[in-house]
Amino acid sequence: MLVTPDEMRAALDLPVTVTDDDLGAVCEAASSLVESLLVPGDYTANAAIREAALAVAGQIWQQRQAPGGAMTGYDLQVSNPYLLGPGLVRRIDGIIAPWKAPGVLVG
Repeated sequence: MLVTPDEMRAALDLPVTVTDDDLGAVCEAASSLVESLLVPGDYTANAAIREAALAVAGQIWQQRQAPGGAMTGYDLQVSNPYLLGPGLVRRIDGIIAPWKAPGVLVG
């Protein structure tokens, strides 16, 4: 796993009431997504790749906590668009570029 529940809890300043089970599922999803974009290899010691996985995990967690990744306003409208679309990969593209799989570079 590229990001751990403890790293995620520290980065997002989450309370201790958020369990490792809750965060573990998010960490697994983020790690799987990032690893699917890379050439095969072991990236657990790569700080840049771990940072990308943490960024993805933060977005997934935020998306689960509030629709659109932001709290709704008084008019019940969400100010941010859905954050887990293709834009999520574009946000980490620069970080993972040197290790991206060739098939991911097209499109």
